[in-house]
Amino acid sequence: MNLRTAGAWITAGAAFWVTMGSLDVAADGARVIRLAMLPGLASLAACLGLALLIGAALTVRRAEAPRVGESGPGRGATPAT
Repeated sequence: MNLRTAGAWITAGAAFWVTMGSLDVAADGARVIRLAMLPGLASLAACLGLALLIGAALTVRRAEAPRVGESGPGRGATPAT
């Protein structure tokens, strides 16, 4: 997994963490205040770790799959004569 792919999975984990939060409206005298209540930092760490694990598992699985047009032993390729 390269740095770009890891960054994408970290972004996905952070986005999932934000979706677990909620928005609320509170009245402070004559003002209305909007509040974003986000989950704890332990949940953020868990979401990031889970996203990286999923990304790593998918990367390994993708690396093991045969590619289209790739020749090699046991892949149905005929040797050139």
